[in-house]
Amino acid sequence: MTGIKNIRELARLLNVSPSTVSRVLNNPGGCKHVSEAMRLRVTEEMRKLDYIPNINAKRLFTKKSNIIALVLPDIAACRSLGDRHALRMLYGLEVALRNSGYRLLLPFSDAQFVERKEYLSLFREKSIDGMIVWGAGAGETHWDELAAAGYPVVFSTSPSGMARDFSSVLHDYGSASGMLLDYLAGRGHRNIGWIGGIEGNGTTVQMEEGLDAALRRHRGLKVFRKNGDFMAGNAVALCRALLAEHGGITAILAGNIFVARAIQKDMALRPGDYPPLELASCDNSDQDAEDYAGGMACAFVDDYELGMRSVKLLIELIGGRPGPVKELIPVELLGC
Repeated sequence: MTGIKNIRELARLLNVSPSTVSRVLNNPGGCKHVSEAMRLRVTEEMRKLDYIPNINAKRLFTKKSNIIALVLPDIAACRSLGDRHALRMLYGLEVALRNSGYRLLLPFSDAQFVERKEYLSLFREKSIDGMIVWGAGAGETHWDELAAAGYPVVFSTSPSGMARDFSSVLHDYGSASGMLLDYLAGRGHRNIGWIGGIEGNGTTVQMEEGLDAALRRHRGLKVFRKNGDFMAGNAVALCRALLAEHGGITAILAGNIFVARAIQKDMALRPGDYPPLELASCDNSDQDAEDYAGGMACAFVDDYELGMRSVKLLIELIGGRPGPVKELIPVELLGC
């Protein structure tokens, strides 16, 4: 350890200006105002001296924390870190952050986060420069306060209609459901069952808008709907209810692969309980999507790309790009 306490003392030791040391500290990847030789000289001396910059002083000087937050849903309520969408998105986000100069903070949107308005205090206390929100749910009106404050925020899942004033990077679930309905109609199905997610959920709304658009393209096509929670647990009961209430259904379009696979498994176990059915899924995030889907048609969504593009957009917003900015990531149909 050394007696070096701040960048002024370090600059004096190196016989350079404090601003040179500051530029090296605040631009670890290099900058045009400092030569590469000087950058290496400063960083090497810091390493020898075991000098660690005072993060609070750095924030005060630069007006930046160089930290972004990824807000996930309450882990106790929805097991967000067990969600393969979240994990793939987090991987893409982490890769995008490499060499960006930013570090990641991972808060959870639990009751305390909302009651204490930590989504605002993180910005007001200069703890973060920007925020990515994944998994915002229907009815979470507290995000509107961020819109009013004008902070750099990117939604990577749609919180229903509340994302109007926010920038977002979203999978194009509307196109996914519409293209799959087109596909099933093209295969001769005229009565199709739809098992969606939570009513009012942003992703559900996107998918249902896609269904409505596709229905306008196909005269005589009927879609009978049930809403669940995107989980496999009640998928079979919802499917059986649809079949009991509406005769003549020949295909089921599921909101995601977990719902579709649960129905597929029950059909294999109890074939006598089902009419001939074709299954399709609007949302498959598995890397080996075609094999995982068991031959059924599905829409593949790239959560790695979602993480990468969310970080890219957020850094641009932090840098002053005007918002809101809306980006849609195309989906890929497999098994069709």
